[in-house]
Amino acid sequence: MLVLKRYSGEEIVVIDKETGEEIVIVVRLRENRQIGVGIDASQRFEIFRRESLDRKLAAKTG
Repeated sequence: MLVLKRYSGEEIVVIDKETGEEIVIVVRLRENRQIGVGIDASQRFEIFRRESLDRKLAAKTG
């Protein structure tokens, strides 16, 4: 796992080595103990919160 500290507005870019496609992750805001994160990716990617994905997978297998 890569852990980075970023200021509001700074970006992290994830690049698919096969296609060159990018996912851009941006820190949008910080309030109390929470941060806001923006993720910009093409339709090729599905983006989930972990708890939503776990429920989706459990519904498929259950």
